[in-house]
Amino acid sequence: MRHELVLRCCAFCKIPSATLLALRLRSIATVLTTLLLLVSVTPTLAVDRDWNKVSGTTGYVTAANWTPSGEPSLLDNVAFGPNLVGLDVDVVLAAPGLALAKNVTFTNGQVEFIGFGGVRLDNNGVVTIDDVLANDLASGTRVTVNGTGGVTWDSVGDAIVGDAGYGTLTANSGGSFRSQDIFIGNQVGSVGVVNVAGVGSLLQTDGLDASNGFFIGNAGAGTLNVTGGGTARIVNDTSGGIADFRVGVTADGLGSMNISGVGSQVIAEDVFIGDFGTGHLHIAAGGVLNQNIHTSPDAFVAQQVGSTGQVTVNGDGSQWQMGRLEIGNLGDATLSVEAGGLVRSNSNDMSLGDAGGSGRVAVFGTGASPSTLHVTNDLYVGSAGLGEMLIGQDLSGTSDGHGSLTVGGYLFIGNNAGNEFDNRLIVDGSNATVNVAGVMDVGIGGRGTLEASSGATVTVGSWIDVGLSAGSSGTVVLDGAG
Repeated sequence: MRHELVLRCCAFCKIPSATLLALRLRSIATVLTTLLLLVSVTPTLAVDRDWNKVSGTTGYVTAANWTPSGEPSLLDNVAFGPNLVGLDVDVVLAAPGLALAKNVTFTNGQVEFIGFGGVRLDNNGVVTIDDVLANDLASGTRVTVNGTGGVTWDSVGDAIVGDAGYGTLTANSGGSFRSQDIFIGNQVGSVGVVNVAGVGSLLQTDGLDASNGFFIGNAGAGTLNVTGGGTARIVNDTSGGIADFRVGVTADGLGSMNISGVGSQVIAEDVFIGDFGTGHLHIAAGGVLNQNIHTSPDAFVAQQVGSTGQVTVNGDGSQWQMGRLEIGNLGDATLSVEAGGLVRSNSNDMSLGDAGGSGRVAVFGTGASPSTLHVTNDLYVGSAGLGEMLIGQDLSGTSDGHGSLTVGGYLFIGNNAGNEFDNRLIVDGSNATVNVAGVMDVGIGGRGTLEASSGATVTVGSWIDVGLSAGSSGTVVLDGAG
């Protein structure tokens, strides 16, 4: 007799139970795999989160500090200030850890980011610091990146400090802030201030194109202060980068850049002080503006028609170095090198009143702190516009003593044909000196005057031409003992 064992699974079919179990396990595995695939391809939804703590010291990644509750991701827009009165909070970026966000907006109050052991906030969008309801900077929104614990903030997108209202950003005590571009005082009527204070503190833009960089006083009023050993810079990759510093960008823009203190520096390629608007640059107490990171770094003061630019380089160790320097291209510009300051064009020419504007330069100092202007190539004092250079005098014409001008190439005063402006080089005082390695042309097509007085010294390596070509007018005056 043959016996057959059949494990019945139901009344209507005859499938061995072991086979049924295998089929069921396979079905479950298929379902789980499908669910996992769905989860992996279904994107996490972005959430707009508002900070909800008015005061105190508390963590960024603490879910309960946000409404709706949750730790922000790179997809989430976060905002500090909406619906909060009297916001004044220290936000802790805890180590080890990485705080995340997409767009970050500050609309009022005061927020300070702190941390311990080296921590970072990364955001994947735009940072906006702007209080449109404030009456002034003191009541506007203020954000601080405090680097005491090694805090850095990297933004993939732009940063706007003072968009339509008032905003302040400070990186201090070694804090670091980086963005694609930074706009300070963006729209008409806005006011923005950025402070980079203390050794190791850094403000950097990462854009590599000439359209990128710093826009200080774009259409509003913007100020960049670099003090106490801080650094503001464009990214310095192997090619040097070509992003710009623009101060007083549009016709409505009013911009100021202040660099003060030993170790304080701005590292740039091209710099515009008064692009279409009004720009101010003040370098003092050992601060440095260094434009030597690329092959042809240019500096323009009052670049376009209607623009105004004013530059002061004051104090021992205070320096401004670039390739080419134009003072008053199409606008009105002044440069004052005083009390031991140094300005040097290292690889190209310098011009005053180049394309029809007005450029005035004064170089003066003291016995202990003589000031210096060094032009590696040629110097043009009045090309198509008005040029006036004062060595040993201040901009008002008052004799102030120790100043020197060195020109590595030719010196032209009243260079262009038809230039009827009173282009002048004045050298005043026994401690005022001019050294020209090549030829000096006083009136070559236009009008030019050289005046040396009160014991001043002018040394020319080749020869002097006075009123060289037809229609030109040249004058040389030597006056006073010595």
